[in-house]
Amino acid sequence: MSTKPVRPRQATLSAWMIMGGSLFVVLSAFERVAGLTSLDTRESVEDFLAVPPGDGLGLGTTEVLDLLRVLTMVAAACAAASAVLGYYVLQRSRGARLTLSVLALPLFLCGMAAGGFVSSIVAAAVVVLWMQPTRSWFDGTEPPTRPEPARPAARQERGSDRSDRPEGGLADRPVAPPADPGAGSSQPRAWQGFGTAAGGGQPGSSAPAAQSAPAGRHAAYPSAPGAARGADPRPSGLVWACALTWAGTGLAAVGMGMVVLVVLAAPDFVLDQLRDNPQIGDRDLSASTLREAVVAAGVVVVLWSVLAAVAAGFLWRGARWARLALVVCAAAASVLCLVSVVSGNLVVLVPLAICVATMVLLARPDVRAFVDRR
Repeated sequence: MSTKPVRPRQATLSAWMIMGGSLFVVLSAFERVAGLTSLDTRESVEDFLAVPPGDGLGLGTTEVLDLLRVLTMVAAACAAASAVLGYYVLQRSRGARLTLSVLALPLFLCGMAAGGFVSSIVAAAVVVLWMQPTRSWFDGTEPPTRPEPARPAARQERGSDRSDRPEGGLADRPVAPPADPGAGSSQPRAWQGFGTAAGGGQPGSSAPAAQSAPAGRHAAYPSAPGAARGADPRPSGLVWACALTWAGTGLAAVGMGMVVLVVLAAPDFVLDQLRDNPQIGDRDLSASTLREAVVAAGVVVVLWSVLAAVAAGFLWRGARWARLALVVCAAAASVLCLVSVVSGNLVVLVPLAICVATMVLLARPDVRAFVDRR
């Protein structure tokens, strides 16, 4: 009788991330379309087209607004379909997974035009559906197990020598009574087996010593802990913490790189946008100062992202210091994101959620126990 495979937690979390993120993209798209008709949006587009690189596109204000409207509606349509397909993912529908994979690319690209990168989180959740153990769950098979590494010959010899020893030390061995003086021996033997043959019995006896060994000797001397290390599976919390770290650092590096490129290509346009902000408009800010500040911030963010991604790689292999390093990085990034949110920048709510989720996952007992074992 065949049993229905149990749905892994990775598949459940991915499906809910797809449904929740898609609904968020749909709501953001409607808000974006409603704001395209405002005067502020039109002025922003005109300012962008007046300076490089916008003046080289050969587009008018109406054409740019129409293009943004089309991209936003495409993102909303893909997100609406993804929200429905996310429910069928929970039902182990392979067609829903394939359709989501097709919609992931346009949702990722058009979602950026909709004014947010939640679509990137949805695309990353779709990628997880093709990873183990979710892939085996869709196929209706058990996930492959990692092969146990062969024990070295020297360790096997030590283990066999140790298993041949009886339980306890010399004090636990029975003491033989003094030998009979008329038996042909004038001196008693202090220990049983002293002066006996290699077989463990009396001289001339063929009884093997293994018959007198205790039955539980193998339980008293377990095998080396390294022999079972290869079969120790990674907990789902560690897998998701590494996945969120790689996704968050990739988005941060790519996003900051795009900001640096825009500032280097059109610093005057960025200055005009900053001067519209009442908190920055009254400050004396030049184009050279802006370029230096943005480039310095970009270098710091990229290096931070690379170091966090490398630490996640070591954590994947079970390094204890990598878990502590990721917790510190996530806590520092959470503080910076929280300060930015208090200042009025709500875009960083998503990276703040990623950092908090990473810290919560790394604090789980199964993750700590896995790192301690490794």
